[in-house]
Amino acid sequence: MQLGDMVLYPMQDGTVSMPLSKVLGESVRDEVAAAPEHYARFLDDAGCLPFSYGCTLAEGSGRHVLLDTSLGHVDPPDTTPSRDVRDLLKACAGITRHDIDAVTLSHGHPDHVAGSVMLADDGELVPMYPNATHYMQRAEYEFASGPMREAWKFDTYLGAVEAAGLLRIIDGEHQVTPEILLIDGFAGHTPGLQAARLQSGEAIAYYIG
Repeated sequence: MQLGDMVLYPMQDGTVSMPLSKVLGESVRDEVAAAPEHYARFLDDAGCLPFSYGCTLAEGSGRHVLLDTSLGHVDPPDTTPSRDVRDLLKACAGITRHDIDAVTLSHGHPDHVAGSVMLADDGELVPMYPNATHYMQRAEYEFASGPMREAWKFDTYLGAVEAAGLLRIIDGEHQVTPEILLIDGFAGHTPGLQAARLQSGEAIAYYIG
């Protein structure tokens, strides 16, 4: 996908189907029953809502930035990945995990950060992207590493990244590359969710996560 002089590679590494009530709450059952034709086009044959998991590679100014890290292969959340992001990086852009310069973490939910680590040959958890600075908003970090540390498996998915000195905590807007600006102020889904504003020339896109 071309965005000005940038190239974006959306990569999908898994799918899962969830009951609509799990996604939108039990109260939606009555709404679906009252207007099934309205919801039918969004549901699969089992009446569930299909979801895709993935992340996006952004190339620009000679740098490779990964927007989120998706499921990974270390205790992956929700579903078993159908593809390995390492293979997708090679297939899409001809690069390896060592070529990633920066990782932006939209928020701390496991399906957005679990791919940040991998198992080394000795069984130890190590950063998947050892040459990349990983960016997270302070409000999100404090929530993910504090009250949600166990539930979101912070030590499993981000512990090795932090121990390696690759996790950079930021406050507010931050320019990652000339084309990529991180923006805070999207609290709601999580306390410190950040978006990435991508701009090349007059072409602009937003990655919400």
